[in-house]
Amino acid sequence: MARLEPSGKVVRAAVAEDGVVQSLLVAEGDSVKAGDPIAYLASRALRLEDVRSAELRVERGRLGALQMDAQSARVRLSEAEAVQYNADVERQKGLVEAGLVPGKQLDATRLLARRAEEQASAARADLKYLEGSNALNAQDARNELVRARILLERTTVVAPVSGTVLRVLARPGERAPDGVAQIGAVSDMTALAEVHANDVHLVSVGQRATFTSAALPGPVEGRVSRIGALVGKNNVFGEDPTAPDNARVVQVTVTLDDSVSAARFTNLEGQVKILLQSDR
Repeated sequence: MARLEPSGKVVRAAVAEDGVVQSLLVAEGDSVKAGDPIAYLASRALRLEDVRSAELRVERGRLGALQMDAQSARVRLSEAEAVQYNADVERQKGLVEAGLVPGKQLDATRLLARRAEEQASAARADLKYLEGSNALNAQDARNELVRARILLERTTVVAPVSGTVLRVLARPGERAPDGVAQIGAVSDMTALAEVHANDVHLVSVGQRATFTSAALPGPVEGRVSRIGALVGKNNVFGEDPTAPDNARVVQVTVTLDDSVSAARFTNLEGQVKILLQSDR
């Protein structure tokens, strides 16, 4: 016995977070490419607002450069005043020695010079604090924007593989605990045969095989492309009520030569006959 399935099997397009489907972008039978959006969750609108808010915060962080420019100007002004007062101190020293200027005036100028130096030092410290604070705020804003964009991406359900939408699992207004859709590459169909463990030694990759079913217009030929390495219970029983339900089998994959007639029959059960000698 065997069962038809797309190459790569049938894959569910899962949601990245719990939520309600807001809009469905595909229908059963549509072709999709890996990464194509196929549905949006209802939380998308809120996530979009979060992204816009994070983008504004990043833009606001760029205004910090103006604050630093203003503080840099204050530093330059304080330093210039300190230089000027110190020059006045040196000039007044000679005048005091010559008796042309009283000593109190020199003391007052020294105090002004000291005050200007302290103001310049404080202004430089404020500038350094602004530089560090703005850098941290900018990094925090960028991180928040990255996080907001990731959460926004999680509200978009994308096709995990290229193929055809075989079944829609959740529609707008419904939750999707089992995914939004089942997708399979029906352009490349295979027959998954179950060979009894006692006979699998007779099978080898490259042997010709034929899949038959009453649902198909005729036999579909193919070639053994893979032999499983695990012995398990049989899962394909067909319509024979006397078929054993606990046989030990190995799965053998037969890649079909022509997938056109089989493309519409994913999970169709039938018979596979494997020629024990390759035609080569």
